[in-house]
Amino acid sequence: MNKISRNKNKIMTVAVAIGALVLFPIQPVFAQPLYKVEGNSVDKATFNGWNIYRTEACGGSCHGSTGEGNVSSPNLLNSLKNQTKEHFRRVLIDGHGIMYSYRGNKTVVDGIDDLYAYLKGRSDGAIPAGDLTELAQPLYKVEGNRVDKATFNGWNIYRTEACGSCHQSTGEGNVSNPNLLHSMKNLTKEQFRRVLVQGRGIMYSFRGNKTVVDGIDDLYAYLKGRSEGTIPAGDLTEMK
Repeated sequence: MNKISRNKNKIMTVAVAIGALVLFPIQPVFAQPLYKVEGNSVDKATFNGWNIYRTEACGGSCHGSTGEGNVSSPNLLNSLKNQTKEHFRRVLIDGHGIMYSYRGNKTVVDGIDDLYAYLKGRSDGAIPAGDLTELAQPLYKVEGNRVDKATFNGWNIYRTEACGSCHQSTGEGNVSNPNLLHSMKNLTKEQFRRVLVQGRGIMYSFRGNKTVVDGIDDLYAYLKGRSEGTIPAGDLTEMK
């Protein structure tokens, strides 16, 4: 192959590569947020991190309840600004200077990621000092006919445990059985639980049905989604 041909091939390769970038641009990859915070409410993992901090001697005995340290112990709000999670893990497992190792403390070791999220949020100024509460989790997640694992289990319970034989496969009931899409609008989970466990009117008790009793929360989520019009009738699939 002569030099001109090789150059032509190189030019063609570059052109194809550029064309591929134009037609199929690289999609940016967005990292999941380390924590979620709304006022003094945080996500479940970060709430666990705060609990670990306040119960496992991290705060009161060394770094203070706010994480700002004292004369002999560093201000974690400063040191966490540039500390990676892996570095944080090593410090907790191996100890560092006058700080002892938490290697033998299962609560801390299992919760290192959560503790890091809490302290990182404190360091970023996003999480306030003081008591926190856990953010309420959404009752269900739905995308088209796909739902979260718990709600999918609720749908399976509804269709396999004879719920539909009275209230129809859609939950809309009939002449003698109520339309669950209406009754679920204002029914609390506790009221729903009592009806299933104790029975009501012509509806018998499911107390002896372990599948239903163990899955009451999931069944409630499914029927609540049907009632709110966000979960469609018919077959569902589980989100992966």
